[in-house]
Amino acid sequence: MSDSRQRRRIASLIFRVLSILAGLGATVWVAARVGASPGDLIKIPAQAHLLALAAMSVEMLSRAARVRLLAGAVGVPLRFWTALRSQFAADAAGAVTPSKVGADPAKIWIMGTDGASLGGRGAVLLGEMAWEASVLLVVAVVLTLFAPISRAVPLAILSYAAMVFVLGGLAVWAARSAGTQPPGWWSTLRLTPARWHALQEQGRAFIEHAVDLRRVPWTVNLVILGVTLSHMAARVLVLAALIQGWTGIPEGGLTALILWPFALLYLGTLLPPPGGGGVLEVGFASALDGVLSSAVLPAALLWWRFYTYYLPAMVGGLVLMSGRRKRTADAAVSAPTHPPEAANGPSPGADAPTSTPAESG
Repeated sequence: MSDSRQRRRIASLIFRVLSILAGLGATVWVAARVGASPGDLIKIPAQAHLLALAAMSVEMLSRAARVRLLAGAVGVPLRFWTALRSQFAADAAGAVTPSKVGADPAKIWIMGTDGASLGGRGAVLLGEMAWEASVLLVVAVVLTLFAPISRAVPLAILSYAAMVFVLGGLAVWAARSAGTQPPGWWSTLRLTPARWHALQEQGRAFIEHAVDLRRVPWTVNLVILGVTLSHMAARVLVLAALIQGWTGIPEGGLTALILWPFALLYLGTLLPPPGGGGVLEVGFASALDGVLSSAVLPAALLWWRFYTYYLPAMVGGLVLMSGRRKRTADAAVSAPTHPPEAANGPSPGADAPTSTPAESG
């Protein structure tokens, strides 16, 4: 590895660590501002934790169900367990990459453990993005017209939906417009024509499966809509579940406890710093300062972030490490083995080999 590349990797790692630490520092700042002690941050009763954990679990299971339904509808082999693992892996990779750019590659990588082609996995991801953005677009319009809350909430949701539509459109355009010969910049990156043709094949498979998304039966689409709404509702109810299990929802505060986390969670995806760099924590404290008391706000912030960011990322990290170990073990098993004499040449009198085994990629 060149020195410049090594320096870039070190700089990227430092940026990620500092960004995540900034989020933790913002939580400490919120606690210090109201005079909360470390003990105040962990005094939430078990009932509140159970309710928040239940909401997080419903959210992850609903996301996995949507992916499994989409995969089955377009003929992509995918077990529910693998779909669930892919969602946790996406949260882990997204937690440590700018604007969560690592989430989708991690999701696609874990989905591949069931033998699905890259093109098929990409089509499932496209369907997931389309459903998420379409429902969010409707939600943003409804909030704009009817919700008595700051316009910043639907604007954040609408911005995320627009980004998803643009990325999905670019993916389809790239797959359709790829020429038969690699472009000039391909060789500049030291990539071979064979890899370009393999990518073309995956692009054609992606388009074929993406077209199948239009033919999904309306009954399946109805179920997908249901689990999409379930995932969104559970995601934004984590904070409300925490407060309900602790002090009870303050009078007139339910709308703010639902809609502000909704906006902040989707806004976090648009922010370049991994984890938001403290922006979400400061936004949370500013938006809910008048809704939650000073005795509740710091702990609510800490545990809301724990169940919507830290815990899914930690579970996803275990999934990624397990997947990497399994791939390493599979590669070791499938690697060609040679008899001892192969290292020192054939033994006297042995026939010369007529061919050499191909090296594994």
